[in-house]
Amino acid sequence: MNKDQIKAAHDRLKRIRGVGNKIASLFLRDVAVNYNLTPIKDRWLLQPVDIWIRRIVQSLNNSSEMDNRAIAEWIVDRCKECNINPERCNQGMWYFAARIAGSDFELEQSLQDMNYARNLLKNHISVLKTSSSAAIELESQLNNWLFAELCG
Repeated sequence: MNKDQIKAAHDRLKRIRGVGNKIASLFLRDVAVNYNLTPIKDRWLLQPVDIWIRRIVQSLNNSSEMDNRAIAEWIVDRCKECNINPERCNQGMWYFAARIAGSDFELEQSLQDMNYARNLLKNHISVLKTSSSAAIELESQLNNWLFAELCG
């Protein structure tokens, strides 16, 4: 994907059965992030909009009258104003909303109260650390068991 041929790539992806705007944008967003592309034109097409992204933007923008393109353009415009990569921002918005907040109530609380958001994030990181430690312990136990079986 040439960084300034977003529209053509997006349209081509949508020709695949089952791929619509959101999935095409999701794929292209991740390609752009992975290869550190910063397109000039049609950057809004790299902003997949699902219910989580919609909720965040509508809450921050105090508007429920935005279509998906307006939401995507809003993200790109705000990120440009703050010198932030819009594709990485989109990824972070989705992850926070879907994986950390996990509900409309928790998300809205987080958008209204930064301390609430920080606490959700802190708890999420704690759970990830615990899960990671448990996986490492399980791997160690499996390795010990395999060694005992092979040498036993």
